[in-house]
Amino acid sequence: PVGSAGIDLTGSNFRMTGGDLIYAGFGGRILDGGDVRIVYLSSNVTGGTIRLTGGAAGKQVLFSSNVKLYNLSCEGSAQKVVLWEMPLEVVHELRVATGSEFLPQRVDLTLGGALVCDGKFNGEKNKTIFNGTHQTISGNAAQLVFKDVEVQTVGSLIYQVALAAEQKGNLSINNAGILDLGARQWRLNGNLLNDGEFTTSGTGALHLVGTNRSELRGNGNYGSFAIKKNAGAIAKDNIKLHGTLALEDGNFILDRYLLHIFRGGKIDRGTTSYYIVTSGSFVAQGIKQELALGDQSILFPLGLEGNNKYTPALLTIDAPGYAQNDGYVRVVNINNTFGVVGDCSQKVLNYHWEVESQNQALTGQLEFSCPTSFKAAQMSVSESAPLCFQPSAQWMQQTKDNLSESGTTLKVVWQYANASSLSGRYTAGPPLCFLMVKEVESVAAGRWSDPI
Repeated sequence: PVGSAGIDLTGSNFRMTGGDLIYAGFGGRILDGGDVRIVYLSSNVTGGTIRLTGGAAGKQVLFSSNVKLYNLSCEGSAQKVVLWEMPLEVVHELRVATGSEFLPQRVDLTLGGALVCDGKFNGEKNKTIFNGTHQTISGNAAQLVFKDVEVQTVGSLIYQVALAAEQKGNLSINNAGILDLGARQWRLNGNLLNDGEFTTSGTGALHLVGTNRSELRGNGNYGSFAIKKNAGAIAKDNIKLHGTLALEDGNFILDRYLLHIFRGGKIDRGTTSYYIVTSGSFVAQGIKQELALGDQSILFPLGLEGNNKYTPALLTIDAPGYAQNDGYVRVVNINNTFGVVGDCSQKVLNYHWEVESQNQALTGQLEFSCPTSFKAAQMSVSESAPLCFQPSAQWMQQTKDNLSESGTTLKVVWQYANASSLSGRYTAGPPLCFLMVKEVESVAAGRWSDPI
């Protein structure tokens, strides 16, 4: 039907096994069923391409179908193809040529094969579902905009477009799916449900953008992602990071969950002041960094939410660095004292860091920092020292010289020599406040506070 004003295909059964069905018209009215309307009780489509070749400035090609299509090609000059009325499924390939714009409007679009876009794809008001096997998004797109996206692909959905994808809504990756960004960028305004995996390489990354805080849920694996919004992002499950977490314009709220950084992954603060925010509670899990051959410096940029609440830990390993590709160090910040009672609670650091490690012998130091406002009211730095409560239930102490105060920052340094474990709870205060009391027996009747 080349050059017709519109086609309306309705009936009991629609079959298409090959060839092209070409529509070169445009400007159909919704009241008249649009330009192309395909409605059948049943269908059998195993091949062929529906080609929309018409178009003009200020005009639309209205398209609707309840039949699964094999291929759909939008290839008109100054063409705007608008889906309406019914969700559409294309099982093999959707192609948007240069000069064409494809608008799914408010109806869902399901793609079982490739999306090839050399023009504009504007799906900012609908849901786009990828449910095929080893799919690709490719082309020299002038615009590529999604609202909600579900990756139900069995295997990988590979993003190959040089232009960064813009997603206005939420991204969902199912447990069998992989969103492979390679060296490309995907800009996400909404939340992420990741029960599968997204992978990156080189400069590729998922960029969290917009004004509202993004929520990260699911038990999937993460490639590189960057927080590029002041509202930051918040974890609602443990995070398994294989790439780089870039804190470019906001904090990452880890809360009580675990950020597990696998070998080769890292946190990059750049020149910013952003950091990883935990709940600071005893149930918080903090950051677990796997150790790699040659590691010499690992920063755990931890803190609490609010102003002046940055409390990092820095592990430094003497040259030539860590000797193996195994082991890990986990650090979490606890917004509380540990192991002291009574008057001593006013003389110690109201804060401590819990460290858990499995490592080969290493020589170096752990340096903990916090604002001086975390000191108890009567704490004197000159009378205090770094202390560590070890898994053996013994308090260990280092020299008072390893505790220092400079401006508004307090530093607690713990030095190691051939240490096979760094595990313990680290804090600072007068050493006598942390001595283990095994048994005390009164020699007089009355109250403990009574003079003998």
